[in-house]
Amino acid sequence: MKIFLASTTKNQIIGSVIIFLGKHGIFPVYEGVDHKFKQFNPISLIFDKIIEWGCENKYHYFDFGRTLHDSGVYHFKKQWGGVEVNMPYYYIGKKIPQEDPREKYKNLSSLWRKIVPIYISKKVGHFLKGAIGH
Repeated sequence: MKIFLASTTKNQIIGSVIIFLGKHGIFPVYEGVDHKFKQFNPISLIFDKIIEWGCENKYHYFDFGRTLHDSGVYHFKKQWGGVEVNMPYYYIGKKIPQEDPREKYKNLSSLWRKIVPIYISKKVGHFLKGAIGH
């Protein structure tokens, strides 16, 4: 495990990413951003530094993990130029869902973007997203 941090010139921590290290791969498992500094996109800077560190230390891949296709997170990850790998779900002892459980939020996200002014979305969006768990 390793923790990467982004800080201001006054050493105020504004973002962090925790990674697990496998034999050949890097697996980010948690990221956090101080919302006052979100507009500076510290996670992109941290990911860039993690990938650079991984190359210097002979890691073969950076695993962005599972993402709902065509979501905002999907497009964020896609910009890094990685290879998309199909990762099916496996179920034991349960009825198999007919669709990804996260799909139910896709329409809500589209509606939110259409009817909520951007300044309100920036103020309350991250609280709602955390409460919904999407």
